[in-house]
Amino acid sequence: MVGTFRLSVGGKPQIFEFMTLSVEDGQPVIRVKHFNADSSPWEDRDVWVMFPYERSTEHGIFFGGLTYELLEPEKLRVTVHVGRSDGTSETEELILQKVGPE
Repeated sequence: MVGTFRLSVGGKPQIFEFMTLSVEDGQPVIRVKHFNADSSPWEDRDVWVMFPYERSTEHGIFFGGLTYELLEPEKLRVTVHVGRSDGTSETEELILQKVGPE
């Protein structure tokens, strides 16, 4: 499965991501590539950020450093552990709400 993500602030794009969900060695894995608003990549050409499957619950799926949790029928929490180039890290949380036609 293939997906994209766009983070905009004040109506201006900041970050783009291209993701794939596939099965490797019998387990799901998410691979992500990041891009700046000018389409310049964060990672080298052959490098992907990998999130291997850890576990799932009734309302969530947990990958190494990335979690998707259904909070309500149309609300999803995405939590990602972000490593910085200076060696520090932090956890970012996004709450996604379904919009548009029902």
